[in-house]
Amino acid sequence: MGGRKFVTQEKLRQVKEFLEPFKYLANAHMTSFITDNYWETLPEDIKTEATALTVDDMYATFWSWGRDPANFNQSTAIGEFFRDCWALSLGSELFDDLLLSHDTCNETLQTKRMSVKKNHEISNLKEKVAIICNASKSNCVVDVGGGKGYLGTSLVLEKQIHVLSVDSKSHNTKGAVEMFERATKQAEASRSGSSLYKHATAFVTPETNLLEIVNDKLCSKIDHKICLTGLHVCGDLTSTCIKLFLKCHEIVSLCTIGCCYNLITETYGLNFPSDEKHTGFPLSNFLFKDCYALGRNARMIACQSIDRICHERKEMNPSLFWRAALQVHLLRQLGPNCEISVGRHCSKATSFLDYFQKVQQYLDQDLEEKIQELDFETRGNHDRMIKFYCLRLALAPVIETLILLDRLLYLHEEGIENAYIMKVFDGVKSPRCYAIIGVKMEGTISQLFQL
Repeated sequence: MGGRKFVTQEKLRQVKEFLEPFKYLANAHMTSFITDNYWETLPEDIKTEATALTVDDMYATFWSWGRDPANFNQSTAIGEFFRDCWALSLGSELFDDLLLSHDTCNETLQTKRMSVKKNHEISNLKEKVAIICNASKSNCVVDVGGGKGYLGTSLVLEKQIHVLSVDSKSHNTKGAVEMFERATKQAEASRSGSSLYKHATAFVTPETNLLEIVNDKLCSKIDHKICLTGLHVCGDLTSTCIKLFLKCHEIVSLCTIGCCYNLITETYGLNFPSDEKHTGFPLSNFLFKDCYALGRNARMIACQSIDRICHERKEMNPSLFWRAALQVHLLRQLGPNCEISVGRHCSKATSFLDYFQKVQQYLDQDLEEKIQELDFETRGNHDRMIKFYCLRLALAPVIETLILLDRLLYLHEEGIENAYIMKVFDGVKSPRCYAIIGVKMEGTISQLFQL
């Protein structure tokens, strides 16, 4: 057990040490790019090189790295930074021994009501959950944050697995029931399906007695062995699932995919000390004893998908620069403590002038005389901001790696030998593509996934 724990801890340490000097970059607020002079905070060699690049050259370098990072070999200062970011991201070979390997599945259309993204997710996740249930001898699945019930419906109708779908919102529970009824009619499987699939509305916390809910909804006479799963469970809910897995003897396996890292609560965040029993980060004692904190903006960055951004060659939204230019004016008018949100009111702006005209209407301020002045004063920062944006985004997969390794290490610290990370989805189709998997069993499950 000590071996896997040590290896995971050592790799988490490497990621942590790499991120430390760049946390200022990860936590930079783009609104303050001009007013806080973030450009000057970049390492000198990177800043000098970026200054000489055109915006097109910067985008080309960034997209080239993101589309094929394993074969990106640019030896410039910026190229080395990008390569270092990839080397400490889960997709690199450094983490091969911590990841379960399993091919994505041939996708079949689950339902016409399902998006292409959701179809990809359900087609792949149901296969992994079925394998885990078999390995751990689980006789039921609890799908936390079950939403519309796509995963539960597929597990029941295609894998004949007992499923309890739990969601905090009653309208989601109602929608899942209706969705299952439609699916069973199409599959002509209503007789067997209805007894296998149950629903509950409950807000799940680390104190929730899941076994009690399972006994109430499924059958109290059966010795339940639960596989706890969740597809894109939001914020702290992934950490809650991990804590419940460790706490409840009857939960014998875990397969959870998190999302919305920005909504994770941190024990040592801005308002620390928080009650670590109810916060989502850090989980591992390794980071906890160091009072480690990421910061909200860094967690926001972790939500970004380099795979998708670079595959689609997405550019920085110009409104980010317009908002940074507006901040110059707001600081002069209202002082350093001004906190004004204008995003949704100006989301459809098509130009610098259009943006400021919409801001003018929202704030009820006469900005006509200021617009041309601000445009002239700030335009020199435009290209710099795009380059800064690309450099900052390169940290996204590194921060996600740190969050996931913290969760994995916590499982090892708590005695779970069979704990792994698995890439379940194509990162372009479904950006949050990594699952935390744990099984309470002797031996190893790795051979089941072709490790």
